[in-house]
Amino acid sequence: MKTTNPETGKMEDVRLPKEFKEKWIAALRSGKFKQGSGYLQDGDEYCCLGVACRIAHPKMDIQKLCLIGVDDFGESKIKKIKVPSIIKGGDTPSENKIVSRLTKMNDKGKSFKTIANYIEKNL
Repeated sequence: MKTTNPETGKMEDVRLPKEFKEKWIAALRSGKFKQGSGYLQDGDEYCCLGVACRIAHPKMDIQKLCLIGVDDFGESKIKKIKVPSIIKGGDTPSENKIVSRLTKMNDKGKSFKTIANYIEKNL
């Protein structure tokens, strides 16, 4: 998927690291995670980005957080979040084209399997 690199301002083709991508897709397809919307995690429900956080940080508290961004995690902690930078949001989903696409898919009811297929083909 092409998106603007925040450091250079140029359009670039971005891809997830292979190992992370494989783990994330497998987790989304596993049926282990109950799908929800609006938050990375709300009770026992997750959005697709919450699943990404959970596989990277199994014990991290992500309850009621909206994005993998500075507003929710803070400046120092966001740098330690071990998810690829291409799925870290800004303060709103619209600041990152990939985050925006994934959150819209999730929150409009696309299944985790459909989202996993999208990630597999495009990221």
